[in-house]
Amino acid sequence: QQEQLPDPHVQPTGGERQHQPANL
Repeated sequence: QQEQLPDPHVQPTGGERQHQPANL
């Protein structure tokens, strides 16, 4: 269940938590 949708709870295996989700 990994679609091309910007999920706010998605955690990439690259550690790119710099970009904030559009859930703000």
